[in-house]
Amino acid sequence: RDSLTSQYTDASFGNSVSLPSHKYQDKERLSTTASSKFEKGLYCVKRRRYSLARSKFRAALKARILLHEDVRHLSIAPVHEMLGMVERKLKEFDKARLHLG
Repeated sequence: RDSLTSQYTDASFGNSVSLPSHKYQDKERLSTTASSKFEKGLYCVKRRRYSLARSKFRAALKARILLHEDVRHLSIAPVHEMLGMVERKLKEFDKARLHLG
């Protein structure tokens, strides 16, 4: 990762995002961010704040993918499941299928 930016592409986000690489090289920071965002997403779901939960789960997904550098890493599965459940609650059935499929 010698470039100033790293490219992140995921079908569930629907686009490509350019990220400053220095911020995302710290594995401990990424791990903390992923866990924190996932927990905040669960908190929002309990309070039926599904749009905010979706935002938190998407941030957790992004952090986990960057952390493990593998979109198929096992730790990503629970985040996809929660995102799918939230999308279903928001009646976004096509998006839900992407995460639950």
